[in-house]
Amino acid sequence: MLQAIRKLQSRSFPSDRELWNHVDSMALFMLFLLVSVTVLILSQLVLQDFPNSADEHAYLFQAQIFAAGTISVPAQPQQEFFSPFYIHTYQNTVFSIFPPGWPLLLSLGVRCGYPQIVNPVIAGLTVPALYFLSWLLFGRRNAWITVLLVILSPFFLFNSASYFSHPACFLGILLMTSGFVLWLRSEQVIFAVMAGFFFSGAFTIRELTASALSIVLFVSIFSQTKRKLIFILYFFMGAMPLLSWYLWYNAELSGSWFVPPRFLMPGERLGFGFREIRVFDYVREQYFGPSNALSNLMLNLGRLLIWTFPFTPILAAYGLIRKSNQKWFRTLASVLICLPAVYFFYPSDGGNQYGPRFYYESLGFLAMPAAEAILLLKEYGKNRAKRRLMKTIVLFILIIHVIVMAQITFDFAQQIYQRRTLFRLVERRNLHHAIVFVGASSGTMTQGDLIRNPPELSAANVLYAWDQGKKNRELMDRFPERSFYFFGYDRINGSHYITPIRPNPEK
Repeated sequence: MLQAIRKLQSRSFPSDRELWNHVDSMALFMLFLLVSVTVLILSQLVLQDFPNSADEHAYLFQAQIFAAGTISVPAQPQQEFFSPFYIHTYQNTVFSIFPPGWPLLLSLGVRCGYPQIVNPVIAGLTVPALYFLSWLLFGRRNAWITVLLVILSPFFLFNSASYFSHPACFLGILLMTSGFVLWLRSEQVIFAVMAGFFFSGAFTIRELTASALSIVLFVSIFSQTKRKLIFILYFFMGAMPLLSWYLWYNAELSGSWFVPPRFLMPGERLGFGFREIRVFDYVREQYFGPSNALSNLMLNLGRLLIWTFPFTPILAAYGLIRKSNQKWFRTLASVLICLPAVYFFYPSDGGNQYGPRFYYESLGFLAMPAAEAILLLKEYGKNRAKRRLMKTIVLFILIIHVIVMAQITFDFAQQIYQRRTLFRLVERRNLHHAIVFVGASSGTMTQGDLIRNPPELSAANVLYAWDQGKKNRELMDRFPERSFYFFGYDRINGSHYITPIRPNPEK
């Protein structure tokens, strides 16, 4: 494989300044370390190692199940008291509704006792993967600018510091696309197998995202390759192991190969119309229509401007227009349309998130034409006056970037501190062998998002349960050996509190 890549380098880039050299390799290694450490520090100091959404908690929950060597756990009596959003009970088993690929990767960190390092390492690996793909398509200068535009964006840094699945899916998509390009340049079967394997990896992490991006890229490659049947054969050969595991996983949890666990919840289906939201005896029909979809689209496009490096989307549009006569830029334009188009039909704008996360996997494809635009604009500033203007603009952009990063960092540090109020109070009260009924939100985190329990309930020192008023007695009778507390909010004093409901009878 390495020999084939070296041949491609000499054939594809006649200009020496576009060749990959040893300095690049050393710089990429240093960037891998720098990005991994920076993201890890961000996750610990700003995001406080806190799964800041129900999605992140559900991923970590399933990773803990995988780390224990199984794919679900038996439901306990009164299980509904202990299950938050996206933790589903079906046929007396409990599991996360999300695809298994990311929890499987995260379980490696759980087994080691450090789940918080998995995404930072993936962020570091994304640097050489992104550089390699950009270099393959557009050369060395574009590749370096692309990498810098991505790793300097709060969109990349904050998602990489989280427990979200997007960074792992992004890495899979980049490696899949590299396999596509290498196949097109050499038609060696190893690259078709590589593309298929990383497609299936991304698919087991985020099915909708991987499918949308892969279809466009697959069609583009398929239309250009001469050995079409060989390409299809080896692509699916590479994809088959992980796709088979994914289908088996579906069948074990939902009873059908082709019904992912998430579709056991009606609210997760694509499309317009009414959908049922059910928690305990509470049932509500929620309508999602074209006006809601358009509102979500506009919100997320606005967020994209804020969360990327300043003016990246605008530069990308300029680069795509200027280079619209080149096939790869037309392909990039199609790829960038995919995720907004597909998630237009998804009944959520992303919820608790760091930027428009449904578009995250297209970040690298957005940065490539933006990098090309910067190279085009660089040619503009050749005389002294224009150079001075360009330097002023660059300084202005950097100032904007620092201000935006500082504001986002402050806002999320404050938000997460407020959301962790419940857990801080439990630590301060030094509760042991207790159950806390959650009867209030914490900051902007809803009651349902605060129900955070491990898969094995008996292993938890403190359990968190939905407050259901008179029904709470059922749970108290089921766990007579535990102490019970209530978490609420005093509107008069403007503060949260934890108060005992019934003392432990053994005291």
